Amino acid sequence: AAVIMQKKIMIVMEIAQQKWTVQMFAVDQLLKMNVVSAMVQALMTELKMPADRFWFTGGVPEADLATFYRTASAYVSLSEHEGFCVPLLEAMAADVPVLAYAATAVPETLGEAGVQFAPKNLEYAAELLGLLVYDDDLRASVLAGQRARLADFSDAAMRARLARLIARFS
Repeated sequence: AAVIMQKKIMIVMEIAQQKWTVQMFAVDQLLKMNVVSAMVQALMTELKMPADRFWFTGGVPEADLATFYRTASAYVSLSEHEGFCVPLLEAMAADVPVLAYAATAVPETLGEAGVQFAPKNLEYAAELLGLLVYDDDLRASVLAGQRARLADFSDAAMRARLARLIARFS
């Protein structure tokens, strides 16, 4: 009998819509998540996607977040409003291959690691995700690149950069 492995894709989502008012941002994070959940669930219904394959968690404690990373087959970032993007580093540290929309600081954070794409074509992203999850050679190569990139953020590397920066202004 064939065994089908179920893959888990992790998307950590914070939605920022520039047209929302300041009052909307001041409202509880749960409301923001509920608005997003409702939009995504409406899309799932429209596309006839099975609801039991999606889990909307809202905020989660650090310990639970670590579990999500450890059990994910891939991490996807589609953010258009990202600063440094710590979740990319968290995913890489958990040895989860990263697929990310190459916008804002994402290319600088990932460097040559992960799989980045632009323009934002979700059909193309879905194809890349399928390869990243099911192509073992590609997955191994991406994970090796991510491990190498993580070294750039080690304590020793950061201390050396800081020392060089201080020396420039001393």
